[in-house]
Amino acid sequence: MVPQILLQSQLMNIRIEESSFRVLIGCLCRMNRAGFAIEILNCMINDIDGFVVDAKTPSLILSSVCEPKNDLPGIEVLGFLQELKRLGFCLGMADYTNVIRYLVKMEKGLDALSVLDQMKSDVIKPDVVCYTMGFK
Repeated sequence: MVPQILLQSQLMNIRIEESSFRVLIGCLCRMNRAGFAIEILNCMINDIDGFVVDAKTPSLILSSVCEPKNDLPGIEVLGFLQELKRLGFCLGMADYTNVIRYLVKMEKGLDALSVLDQMKSDVIKPDVVCYTMGFK
C-alpha cells in the first residue's frame, strides 16, 4: 500500500512532507515491516528535495529491527547500526540497549560486548543494565 501511495502522489504532483514519511515509518514499524521502513528512510535521505530526518525516526526503525518478529530475519543489526552512524545519526542509550538486548537474545555475546565498547568510544556511559546484559 505504501509504494502505491508514493507513486500516486508523484503522478498527481503532490509533494509528501517529512511528517507523512514519519507516520508511514511509524506504522510500518508497528506492523513489524522494518524492511519497508528502511526503504522509506533511504528515500528520505537520498531524495533531492532534502528531507530532514529527525532523531526519533532511525531510533524507531532500529528498535523495530531488534524485534525478533521483524520481517528481516537475516539482517545484520550491527551493520545497520554502523550505517546509521555513518549517515550521521546520533544514537542514544536506549538504541544501544535495544541492540545489546537483541544480540544477547540471539546468543551473540561477543557482538554485544563490541556494542558495549562502541558505546564507550561514542562517549555514552553504559548503565548497569547494559553491563548486566553484556556479561550474561
